[in-house]
Parts: sequence; structure tokens; C-alpha cells
Amino acid sequence: MFILFRAICTMDYDYFNGRPRDVIAEHARRVRYQVFIRFRLRDAHNPLDMSIEGFVELYRMPQDIFLDLLEVITPFVPHRQSRLAIPLYMRLLCALSFYATGTYQEHNGTAMHHPMSQASVSYCIKEVTNALNHPLVFTRFVRFPLTHAERLALVDRNARMGLPGVIGLIDGTIIRITPPPKPNVHYYSRKGSTSLNVMIVCDTDLNIINVNARYPGSSHDSHVYNNSTVRDVMEAAFREDPCWLLGDQGYPRLPWLMTPVWRPVRGTPEYYYNVLHSRVRMVVERCIGVLKARWRCICNDNALPYRPEKSGQIINACVVLHNILTRCRLAVPVHHAGFQDPREPNYVVPPEYEDVGAFFADADAVQAELVDHANWFMNRNLH
Repeated sequence: MFILFRAICTMDYDYFNGRPRDVIAEHARRVRYQVFIRFRLRDAHNPLDMSIEGFVELYRMPQDIFLDLLEVITPFVPHRQSRLAIPLYMRLLCALSFYATGTYQEHNGTAMHHPMSQASVSYCIKEVTNALNHPLVFTRFVRFPLTHAERLALVDRNARMGLPGVIGLIDGTIIRITPPPKPNVHYYSRKGSTSLNVMIVCDTDLNIINVNARYPGSSHDSHVYNNSTVRDVMEAAFREDPCWLLGDQGYPRLPWLMTPVWRPVRGTPEYYYNVLHSRVRMVVERCIGVLKARWRCICNDNALPYRPEKSGQIINACVVLHNILTRCRLAVPVHHAGFQDPREPNYVVPPEYEDVGAFFADADAVQAELVDHANWFMNRNLH
């Protein structure tokens, strides 16, 4: 069959050279020439020689942090022995460019600083994403406090915002993905697009301490929380060290998850509690805005062109990179506020996730203490 196909192809006549034309051989020559050109371009344009400002604009981090990241992921990326193998630093640059811009793979591959085929771009994104999702890498940069010492340090650091006992701030965000194979109705969010409902927990320094990107867009925030390991971890932590998360009205009120008081009268202690609660909790909204502003592949302007499982891994990778830049105190994007999710005052917890009777009294007691503290904190300058 192959011999017959090759014979048919060679019957085409090349009028310019006056000789029989071998289409298969010409295609192989073109491929070799493209590979040659790409390698020449790689040798001629070393992105690490760029200015710091230009490098940060393209890859969201300066060269020194990039080299540290390269060292971190090296043990977890497959090593290729071929002479034509793409260097690891080039694969990382290619993946960072995709995370930062969200452009399609073929456009990313034609970039001057990392020219390669669309298939190579796909492999680069896959390998770097898998490396950043490796448990040894992921838990190094995204870690929920599990010990007494870790919780105490985090609570003390968060207390400067005004509320005591706060271990983290929780919120959900919708991240669009391309429609997965049918049936996919449960991936349609309340905003009408196929997406994932991603749970983010952060501290007051914008460090993300937990992320859950496994649930479809139709899932309610409270459903994602109640089916996450964070709920069980927080329940155990509360019994050992009284501490809590702050969430909006889309979450159930629990002793370890404090939500606002529903429509308090202005000037009452409950009103001041809501003001302080909102002031502290809006940090997680800012965190999500910074995350999406840095890594445009997960902003609402783009839909991740992958299946839900792969999209969740890319979201996790962006969270790891976000924490690395945050800990290095890299400046946040100037226009990050434009990437924050709009508030939805009518997005409340469904009846099946409202106050659980077994925890109702404990939740009341914790909230009463916080109301008294907020009332004192907001009016301390008046006395």
C-alpha cells in the first residue's frame, strides 16, 4: 500500500526542475529545514539575556526567580537524551508564556524566543504542568497549616486585619473551560458558560493555602466546601485551636467558618462586625484578581482549551506560581482589580447547607464573641 501511495505521489511532475517530483521526500526536506531554522532561532535569541522588565512582561517573573523555579522542577520533568531535544529551560519558558498570556499553542510556538511546533508546545505545557502538580512540588508551595505552631503563626499574622482567630479567607471563582464531551450540562455555571467552580483559601498576605479545582461550574460554593478536605481539617483544628475561616453568605455558618450577619441594622454591633468581616474577607477577592491578572490563561476572557481534569491541573500550576511570586514579594499587576469577580449579594447558601443543628450553638457563641470584638475594634477611637 505504501509503495503504491509513493508511486502515485511521484507521478506529479515538477515543471521548474524538469525532473520527476517526490512529494514525500520534499515534505521530509521541509520538515528538516523547519527544525533547523527553529534551532538556529533558539541559539540566536536567548530570552535570559532580555532586560528584567521585558522578561517579567513575558513570563511574569525575573530571571533569578525563573532559574530557582527551573531548579525546583528539574527532578520532576522527563529528561531527553536526543541531540535535538528541547532544553528544559526552553520548555519552562514556553509553558510560562502560555500561562501568562493564554494564547493558543500554535501562536505560542511561533514566538521568537521559543520557536517550536504546536505539538512541542503541547508537550512542554503538559510536562511543566505535571511537574508543578507533583505532590513534592505542590505541597511545598501550597500548604494548609496542620500543626499547632503553623496555625498559631498564621492566626497571629492575620490578626493585624482586626479579627482574631482567622486562619484563612475562603471564596469561589468561576474559571471557563471549553465544553467537555457530553453529557456536560453540570459544567454550565450560573453565568452561562462551561466552567469549573474553583475554591480558593488564602491568608492576608495573598498566599493561597488551599485550592480545589475539581468541581464543575454548576456546583454551589457550599457544596464544593462541604466535599473538600478543608472542612474536615478545619473541624479538627477548631477543637484543638479555636480558629476559623471567613466566608461570604454563600457558605454555611459553622463554628470554624464565620459568615456575615444577615442584614443588620446600621450602627449596631452586628453591623460593625459585618463591616470588619467584609474588610478582611475582601483580601481573598483581591487574591483571585491578582492570580487571574498574572496568569491570563485562567482569566474570564479566555476558556482553557482542555478537558476538566487537565484544566484543574493548569489552575493548580498557576496557584503554585502565584505563591512563588507572592513569597518573593514581586509587585502585583497594576490592573488586578479589573480581574476580580463582581460581588453577588443574592448568591446565598442553599437551605440544605444552612446552619447545621449540631453546630448551631457553637457557631452562635463564636460569632457573638467576634461581634463584641468588632464593635470594640471599630469604635475604639471614640472612647
